[in-house]
Amino acid sequence: MNRTHILAAALCAMALTGAHAQQPVLSPQPQQATWGEMAFAHDTPIYMEGAGHADPDAVALLRGRLDGRLTPMPQGAVRLVIGEAGDKAVKAYRKHIPAQAEGYYLSIGPGLVVIAGRDGAGTYYGVRTFLQAWEQQRVMQCAIEDWPSVACRGVIEGFYGNPWSHQDRLRQFDFYG
Repeated sequence: MNRTHILAAALCAMALTGAHAQQPVLSPQPQQATWGEMAFAHDTPIYMEGAGHADPDAVALLRGRLDGRLTPMPQGAVRLVIGEAGDKAVKAYRKHIPAQAEGYYLSIGPGLVVIAGRDGAGTYYGVRTFLQAWEQQRVMQCAIEDWPSVACRGVIEGFYGNPWSHQDRLRQFDFYG
């Protein structure tokens, strides 16, 4: 009887762990996020709309990271819509875009990804968050609204031990986005 209880507890723990493992850990943690089931596989082709009017750095980052997945043909591809508040491409999603500067709305669904920023910086941060979700084998459905908690983003490099190497500093800047 004791073995049965232990086995049942272990199976429940594994089931809960498996369900939790599907939701990616995002950094920084968004202000609001809801997650669902799998939206699409990591290797699904992606068709981008709105890139001509969206923040050029955000678009360049997307193109660089999605290289080989972007397709000029929408058939069979996930549609990715990108832009800032006021852009025609994201007009239908404007009510979801946070009012705060550098805020963004990210939605990932089975056939549609929306990255809509309050401004160019918001679009860029939305792309960074999307890429964290996209890097998983199974890209999960989500709706995220995020904005910075402080007026100015920044970091302080303090030393309480050995100074960082130049390479460590570069990796840290990449981590910050």
